[in-house]
Amino acid sequence: MIDIIFATLMAQAEIKPLKAEFYCSTFETLDRTLRKEYEEEPVVLGRSVQDKATLAIYSNPSNESFTVVVVYTDRACVLGAGNYLFFRNHTKKY
Repeated sequence: MIDIIFATLMAQAEIKPLKAEFYCSTFETLDRTLRKEYEEEPVVLGRSVQDKATLAIYSNPSNESFTVVVVYTDRACVLGAGNYLFFRNHTKKY
C-alpha cells in the first residue's frame, strides 16, 4: 500500500531525494544520550516498508520535546527534533 502512495506522490509532484547531513552514531550511544541528557523515551516504533530500518520517536512528556530517529542494523541517525509533540486522536478505520 505504501508503495502505491509513493508512486502516486511521485506521479503528481516532482519529488527528489534529499541530500542532507544527519547526526549518526551507534544505536546504543544515541539511545543513551536521548534518555539521559534529554530524558526522552521511545513512544512510537515502526518498521520501514522494506524492513530495512526502524523509525522511532522519542519524547519527554514534561517539556514536550521529541526526536525522530531512524535505526539501521549498524547505526542510528537523528532525522529531526523539536518541541510541542502531541498525538492526534487516531482511530483505525476499515
